[in-house]
Amino acid sequence: MSEDVQLIQRIVQDLNNVRTQLQTSRSQIGEITTTLELLSDQPDENAVYRAVGPLLLEVPDRDDLKASLATTLDALKDHAAKLDSLEKQLIADYERVSAQIESS
Repeated sequence: MSEDVQLIQRIVQDLNNVRTQLQTSRSQIGEITTTLELLSDQPDENAVYRAVGPLLLEVPDRDDLKASLATTLDALKDHAAKLDSLEKQLIADYERVSAQIESS
């Protein structure tokens, strides 16, 4: 029984960690999506800047910036999908162990 309690505590801790990472990933996805939308609305004659450490540098090639952001967005979406799947698995594990504890 104590092993089951320890297991369920570990599952809850893992679930909380996954949910925190998922929330962070979704926030980053939203930020990059908004950035790409705003970037496409900017007239070509307007300068675009990117933060690099403590500096704000003008972007010489918007297409490179858009491609970089799109690549990052795709990676974040893939990561979020994996986290979502892991969250579902952890919930199923939690329910299974909870049922074992209740039936004991």
